[in-house]
Amino acid sequence: MAEPRYVSREEYEAEIADLQRRRREYNGKWDNLRRIVANIRRWERVIADLEARYGELARTGWLRLRGPERREYLQIRDTRLPRARAYWMGWDTERTSIIAEIKREREDIRTVEAAIASKVVVVIYKLTITVNNPEWGTTAPAPGSYDYVEKTTASVTAIPKEGYTLDYWQLDGVEYVPHPGDTVNILMDKNHTLTAILKKIIEELIADEECTGYDIFYDVERKKYVVRDPKTKEKIREENKICMELTASIETSEGHEVPVVVEITCTTYVKQMSLSELVKAEKAVEEGLRKWLIEQGWEALMHGFEKVGVAYNGEEHIKKAGRYTWFVHDYPRVNVLVEKKQPRERTYKGEFTVE
Repeated sequence: MAEPRYVSREEYEAEIADLQRRRREYNGKWDNLRRIVANIRRWERVIADLEARYGELARTGWLRLRGPERREYLQIRDTRLPRARAYWMGWDTERTSIIAEIKREREDIRTVEAAIASKVVVVIYKLTITVNNPEWGTTAPAPGSYDYVEKTTASVTAIPKEGYTLDYWQLDGVEYVPHPGDTVNILMDKNHTLTAILKKIIEELIADEECTGYDIFYDVERKKYVVRDPKTKEKIREENKICMELTASIETSEGHEVPVVVEITCTTYVKQMSLSELVKAEKAVEEGLRKWLIEQGWEALMHGFEKVGVAYNGEEHIKKAGRYTWFVHDYPRVNVLVEKKQPRERTYKGEFTVE
């Protein structure tokens, strides 16, 4: 048994009309066949009569036939009988052809009848999908017109090209944003037109990634950080937050040339911040670190080191311990180091989030 197929009433009625047309043509072929058969029978009788008369004249003998009978004999033999047989053959050929057509038409009608019997009439609505600019992206299913059964749900996904994003969906000419994301579900309660409104992504260069050299952009609309190859602009990955290493230091009054310095570096995670907001956050964090260093008395400690000359020129403490470290218990995972000869070792680890 064939699987039921849902069709609209318009489609069903169109197929019924097509079936009725086929049946009329089929009945017309039967009428034509009956006419052909009637002509065949008529010519068969004509041929039989001519053959009988021709036989009768032939049995009489040519020498005994009178003038009119001789002419009749010759007409039957040379003209009337061959012509009658030719007509009969033509009608017989046409009968063979029409019978083949009737058989094919009968099979076609049976096929159409079976197809119609498997169909269920439902209300069908059409969803027309478009994109505001096909050069910016497409959809799945692709832009076009699709039929849906009444009260079913049509799911459509926007597929923007690189550098573009979905701004919003437009349903029947009105902005339609039922939920975030590139996929939208439409209840088919009538004919609908759905348009994916795409737009160009606005990205702001904010920094470069120290470990890879990749550029870090901020997607202003989606509030995400996009890491790209600086040469090809190819997207490497996306991040919801990025890490900044921020440093605060307190030096002696003689400045950076003096080998004793107190410096603290912390790891700070930020998210949903543009370049200007990152600069403000960086300044705020660094100021907070500097204030905390001062509150802990590290400035006085530096002067103490200067007085005793432990690391005045950096040589003695490098030879003995390499660096001086203290763990600060009231600050989360922060180490403070005092040294100046090996700047890369001045790393003080701590984490917090700026939101």
